[in-house]
Amino acid sequence: MEIGGDLEARESGRGPLECDGQLRLVDAHVRGSASLSGVRLTAPHRDAFNGDRLRIGGELYLRRIRCAGTLRLQNAEIGATLDCTDAVFSRPRFRPWPDGPPAAQNPLQVRPSLDARAASVGKDLLLLGVRAPGGIRIRRMDARKSVQIVGARLGGPGARYALNAYGITTAELVVELAETPRGVVRLEQAHVGAFRDSATLWSGRPAIGSILLDGFVYETLNSTGGVDVHTRLRWIGR
Repeated sequence: MEIGGDLEARESGRGPLECDGQLRLVDAHVRGSASLSGVRLTAPHRDAFNGDRLRIGGELYLRRIRCAGTLRLQNAEIGATLDCTDAVFSRPRFRPWPDGPPAAQNPLQVRPSLDARAASVGKDLLLLGVRAPGGIRIRRMDARKSVQIVGARLGGPGARYALNAYGITTAELVVELAETPRGVVRLEQAHVGAFRDSATLWSGRPAIGSILLDGFVYETLNSTGGVDVHTRLRWIGR
């Protein structure tokens, strides 16, 4: 599908768009902006939204979206900001473990709630107040201005990664979670300008293997609450 202007599906006072079954925008091209703020998507344990290779010229708004299933944006191109503020995900996609389930694990592996692998974002990725029991995958994403993950609740039973940000590039990465991530946080090979975090990121048990940092490169380091170097060394030492 090609749209010369904007795509509007947001809640506008007459109730939100509701989809029982997959909303599919694979290879669609919207020359303006697109708003799906407040929509209701229901495809439990499947891909509720498939926007692989979706191209948006301006903003993509997914504010307050309620998504029962996984939302896919693999290889999408967003010209400006991708805004997922207050999005709530549930019942993400399942698939069998490739080599069988680990001991005491669900026989089906939980896939990411939001899968934006290899997407490009012209300005900001905003994940503010997001709830994602399957975690967030932004592996190899390029966000020109910032990636802001603030007040989010990521991961849950059966999810391997709470946040998979392997190889991302951005001018600023902010990870200030509302609670301890329930799954692995992967920052390997990420290249960022400024990195801002808080103690919540580092407070998980067990610490070993819960945060992957090999090849993580940053230029400046900031922390909520003015964390000193001795505290940060203790976090790394864990």
